Amino acid sequence: MNKLLLYKENKTEMRKEVSKSNLKDVIEVIKKESLDDYKYRTDSGYIKKRSSKDSIINRKFIDKTARISLEHAQKFYLYEHSIVHKKKLDKLGYIITYELPFFKKRIGGAIDLVAYDEKSNTINLIEMKNCAMGEKKDSSESLIRAVLEIETYTKFFIDIIKQEKDSNELLKEISGELESLYGINVSVEKLKTAKIQKTLLLPKSLYDYSFKNAIESVILRNMPEDIKKHFISLKDKNFNANQRIVDVAKEDNLIFNIE
Repeated sequence: MNKLLLYKENKTEMRKEVSKSNLKDVIEVIKKESLDDYKYRTDSGYIKKRSSKDSIINRKFIDKTARISLEHAQKFYLYEHSIVHKKKLDKLGYIITYELPFFKKRIGGAIDLVAYDEKSNTINLIEMKNCAMGEKKDSSESLIRAVLEIETYTKFFIDIIKQEKDSNELLKEISGELESLYGINVSVEKLKTAKIQKTLLLPKSLYDYSFKNAIESVILRNMPEDIKKHFISLKDKNFNANQRIVDVAKEDNLIFNIE
């Protein structure tokens, strides 16, 4: 099994595969493996030129009559709130995009949020789990899955920026978004030297549940120390996916607590 696709497995198979060795060894393999059948995006427009599927998703965020998943609503809300108020979110940075795809076909995964901190020259790759996840015992989500996702997506991101042609396109987009959304001028050359930070943004209930599970708690002893963890919770329990997210985001106060 290619470890780059391990995060896609069901919870039982994922635990079984990781338990064969240990989490650190699996991550080391992830950093070295490749997906021969997958093609990285080499065209410009990682952020602005969405595929038709992305365009449909984007319309759902704006159309109050459309139902969307709470997971998509929450990550899009953070993106929209950040750009509407031109606000650097504490602990995260300036959010410049959501659902950033790595491949020409969407089956290869996408990072939930990408943010930038100009003071430390850090690109923050954020894997976010919504506030309802982890509360049900039959949930497919787990901390192990979140760790595998952020490690895999970071590997994809680094692979792309190592390739000069692709790096120019992706980093030009990031540079352009920082300028147009926040008025921050950061050159592509500076972004090439940026630190890549891995961050998990998840409900504490999911974190706690994973450590209470006998199998996962043993595996998570080898959780990488360079992954930042922030806990997120809703201030307003009535927030739901049927609201127009673009309208909610216009309100000044952030509807989340981020610790």
